[in-house]
Amino acid sequence: MGQRYRTDMKKNVLIISSSARKGGNSDTLCDAYAEGARSAGHDVEKVRLAKLHIDPAWVATRARSPGCALRRTTWRGCCRS
Repeated sequence: MGQRYRTDMKKNVLIISSSARKGGNSDTLCDAYAEGARSAGHDVEKVRLAKLHIDPAWVATRARSPGCALRRTTWRGCCRS
């Protein structure tokens, strides 16, 4: 027999939306998923990647630091091979 899961446990749900357009198809799907999770009693947080400022220069600088896993990659912005 399969395992039984408790359905009365409240979960924390993180939704990461990578949609470039607010209100686009992917963003609308994320909103519908969030609404369903909230109606089931779960805590929901949605993060839109388009609103975050990720500086590629900072990422490349951090990748060249000693001990970084990205240092082994061949992407020209990451390492000096």
